[in-house]
Amino acid sequence: MTTPHAIARAQERYNVTLRVEDLERLARDCEEGRAVLLANLPDGTRKMLVRYGTVVLVACYSPLKGVILTFLPPHGFSRGYGECKARMKAGRVKVKQRGGQGSEQYREAAE
Repeated sequence: MTTPHAIARAQERYNVTLRVEDLERLARDCEEGRAVLLANLPDGTRKMLVRYGTVVLVACYSPLKGVILTFLPPHGFSRGYGECKARMKAGRVKVKQRGGQGSEQYREAAE
């Protein structure tokens, strides 16, 4: 089983064109211990560093399904995934509450 979403995120975030075979090999690397474990996430997935040629990617791997679900942005390994999302959400709330010039444009872009 492969996820087209993961292939699209690798292209978008790392400018790497993966084939289905490449994605399956990277998932095997995660399963067989050839990738670096960064974090076990609360939902059961694992944040892993995987290597594709000379590029190191931050992958979100599901050991239950045996697939890479997505690739996180290159800076995604510095904090927990949930922590980054919470900080982003907190920032949006502050901007909306503060109001002021340009806040209407921000609200429209956020929605």
